[in-house]
Amino acid sequence: MAEGKRLLNFDESVINSTVGKRYSWAPRGKNCLRVLGKDLAGLSVLLTVSSEGDIYLQYLDGVNTEASVAAYLLQLVETLD
Repeated sequence: MAEGKRLLNFDESVINSTVGKRYSWAPRGKNCLRVLGKDLAGLSVLLTVSSEGDIYLQYLDGVNTEASVAAYLLQLVETLD
C-alpha cells in the first residue's frame, strides 16, 4: 500500500431464503402466522471492498455459477484498469 497499490477483499455469499414472519394473537384453532415478506429461492452476492473503501457489488436472484463469478471478476478488472 505504501507503493500506491490497493488491497482487494473479494467474497461470495449466498442467502438461501428470506421470509418476514410475524405472529399475532388469534382464536384457538386459527392460524396466527402472517407472512410479511417475499420468499427467495436464493440470492447470490459478489462483493469486493478495496483498501480505499471502494465497494463493488453484484447480486443475482439465484445461485452463482463459475461463469457468473468469472464475468464479475472480468468486469471488476476492466473497471480497475
